[in-house]
Amino acid sequence: MSKIAIFCHGVPNLDSNQPNADTLMHAKKLSASGHEVKIISIYNEIYQSDETQEYYKKFNENENNIQIIIIHPLLNSYFKKISNRVILKLYPNLIDKEIIKQRDKILNEFKPDLVINFFERAIELNRSIKIKKINFLSIPLDLIEILRFKLNLKMLLTFSFLNSLIFIISYKLRFKYLVYDAKINFISCPQSYDVFKKRKINNLRFFFPLNRIKPKNLPKNKQLLMIGNLKSTFVIDALKHLNDELVFEIEKLKEEFNLSIIIVGKFENEKYKYKNLLNKDWIIFKGWVDDVNHYFKDSLALFVPSKYKLSVRTKILDAFSSGLPVITYKANNFDKKLFKNNENIICADNSDELILGLRNILVNKDFRSHISKNSFRTYNKKIYVEKTIDQNINLIENNL
Repeated sequence: MSKIAIFCHGVPNLDSNQPNADTLMHAKKLSASGHEVKIISIYNEIYQSDETQEYYKKFNENENNIQIIIIHPLLNSYFKKISNRVILKLYPNLIDKEIIKQRDKILNEFKPDLVINFFERAIELNRSIKIKKINFLSIPLDLIEILRFKLNLKMLLTFSFLNSLIFIISYKLRFKYLVYDAKINFISCPQSYDVFKKRKINNLRFFFPLNRIKPKNLPKNKQLLMIGNLKSTFVIDALKHLNDELVFEIEKLKEEFNLSIIIVGKFENEKYKYKNLLNKDWIIFKGWVDDVNHYFKDSLALFVPSKYKLSVRTKILDAFSSGLPVITYKANNFDKKLFKNNENIICADNSDELILGLRNILVNKDFRSHISKNSFRTYNKKIYVEKTIDQNINLIENNL
């Protein structure tokens, strides 16, 4: 059978809610079909912990046809980050000449028949190689940079601002070059599909995250779930709104219903910026966890208090795939044909609507069941049907 090299950023882990769960799921399916698979993980400071090192070690000991290899970026100065963007037109902190050297060594030894790139950082790393490629895309990185501008209260002419501006221009100029030679470009977010279509990327296919354990109809624990790490703009924006305004409103519900908020993800010392949250014993930072599934199962709802308007995030699709109700805050860029307020999702436009939605989830068992069943039905009938992992694997194998 064929040799397949899969590139990703982070920890390929089936228990993760991140797209790396999809990375590993595709790798396992391809391995089960008899292909030899190597996962090359671009491994930055977020993931350098004892837990993840132990995870990689055990994984490679237990798997026969899959191996995870770590490659490390060595960027260590602001000048090198800027020169990377100007000269190499690559994403900062993650890719440099040393990491390209490590990649070439692996590819020369392994000699894969196909390279699969999971998301834009991997696509950028491999844009120059001549091996047959398939890409998995999420959100164009220039839009992420633009969002960072919008989240800043003041637009200051700093090195950081100029650095981002250079990247946006260079990324827009080279975007089609990043994806035009791929046999297939899979898309993970509904809103992103339109973005890529406008850029005349035509060989597009959908893919969506794995189904999870269906949640209890009314868990004993009255907890809301938030997921992410503090390197994510999406999560930073959510925590800012929770810390600055929403925590005081939600605290009234806490006193009435003994409500708690569980925040799962890699936070390190950055969580100490959110003093209003740290001072509340009912808001719990869990940090990195081995198994996120039981948090999906035991929570009342996935709480997404972010104004992030670029797309439906994987976390939200994860929740839909398990029938876990989703409560958003000022996220007004959803496809209204797919996501319907108070039918399969709760979309609050202000704090009053948010508190009303939370109260309904807490006290009205029928309302929560209605949201849960409709979100699960939406996922299975309108999102997941004919877009399964098995069909992805068939497409991949047909392009070997």
